[in-house]
Amino acid sequence: MMGKTIGGARSAAITTAALALSSGLNFVAIFVWVRVLGPVDFGVYALVSGAGLFLNAMLFEWLRVVGARILYDRDAPYLIDPRRADAILRFVALVALAFIAVAGVLWALRIGGPGFGADWIPLIVVFTFSEMMLAMLNVTSRVRMLPWQFFTAMVARSALAIVVGLVLVLGLHMGATGVMLGIVAAQLGTAIVMMARDPMWRGLRLSGGDAAARREVLALGLPLIASAALAYGAGIADRYLVGGVMGTAQVGYYTAPADMLQKTLGFVMLALNIAAYPALVRAYDDHGPEAARKVLEDNFVAQLLLGLPATVAFVMMPSGLSNLLLGKAYHDVATVLLPWVAVAALLRLLTSLHLTMVFQIARRMTMMMVAPVVILIVLVPAGIYGMRTAGLPGMAYAALAAQAAAWVVCAVLAQRVFRFALLDRDVVKILIACAVLALALWPARHVTETIPVLLACAVGGTAFLIALLALRLDRARPLWAKIKARRGR
Repeated sequence: MMGKTIGGARSAAITTAALALSSGLNFVAIFVWVRVLGPVDFGVYALVSGAGLFLNAMLFEWLRVVGARILYDRDAPYLIDPRRADAILRFVALVALAFIAVAGVLWALRIGGPGFGADWIPLIVVFTFSEMMLAMLNVTSRVRMLPWQFFTAMVARSALAIVVGLVLVLGLHMGATGVMLGIVAAQLGTAIVMMARDPMWRGLRLSGGDAAARREVLALGLPLIASAALAYGAGIADRYLVGGVMGTAQVGYYTAPADMLQKTLGFVMLALNIAAYPALVRAYDDHGPEAARKVLEDNFVAQLLLGLPATVAFVMMPSGLSNLLLGKAYHDVATVLLPWVAVAALLRLLTSLHLTMVFQIARRMTMMMVAPVVILIVLVPAGIYGMRTAGLPGMAYAALAAQAAAWVVCAVLAQRVFRFALLDRDVVKILIACAVLALALWPARHVTETIPVLLACAVGGTAFLIALLALRLDRARPLWAKIKARRGR
């Protein structure tokens, strides 16, 4: 465990490596679960885990976001403001007690949720708490610039979830229950061990409290309660709509490609956000709007550089990639869904990992509700109509339309709050390189065999990199200068 902060560049590199490894492991998890669980079991897992993540978003996500924004204090022990930390801890305890009470009543009355019965409630409660604990640990790791703590937590959680889940699914034939128990054991175990080893967490005590700090937490957090719940609700509404209209097995078919994208594209882009958000907060608080603007624009270019090429690959080679990543059981349905789901995922990530950061940095928290409201307004009627007229693809079309509408609306509002560039020379160069990638992948658009698919991806990736190197991103010029300087020595 690292006991001191590390320089910004090294910290960002370790954080990125953590997200890359955990992303890889989470991709392996989806790769495994779609092969050991049938569509019905995978659909149940999607609905139950979605319920737990929604509850975490509604009950605790506002505290995580507020903590990421206000806990940093460069003069405090461990770089964490003790008054604000105490206020957040008090709210966590109060919300947790209320949550347990309500869940206990629902379980006693045998009231289940959409797509699952009351027997799942205890596991959902523990799952929600494990998500919250790990999220709080990771927030303080980021604020304190402790990248190795973040690295260990992310990688250990992902690896343990696979190992324990496989033992329960293959050894004890527990199906969706085994997968959920594996995730819970991994998250709880990782969070408890890491917190026990950290002197900051060991030293936390509920004090008499600071009324001003509690008011600050509430002032920032109350708008987030609705926006966090709406945001995650908008993110999983499609699977519940599919379940309500078409049944649990269709949830499995629809969620498999969507979750695979979340575990790959989503985690890779989140890696940049994990490093960029603390840098954005510090730039804005320490140096003002102009410094923050540069961080924000650099983050958009980096997000596009990672997210757009992967999306192009999914659009151009849906048959080959669905067969490679999801297997034959999901191939036919995933081939149709992947292009639409991939573009929708990219737009959603660019909205949540770039545009909404503007609202957070400017403390315009109520504006974070705009994106999920727009998504739900478009998604619900369009999704129901789409499924009734075109089946599962109809939901994918509706999801893309909803995410596109949310991105446009948020882009317009974000520009009014904080002026920044969305189209510059580097963005144009990335778009050109992605066009080269699309042309390189075009001949392999119908290929399904594993080796040809991998070769096509390698050729396309090489073409993209060559195009990018030939165009030379403006933001990479300092790197080229350093390389030339080292060669000249």
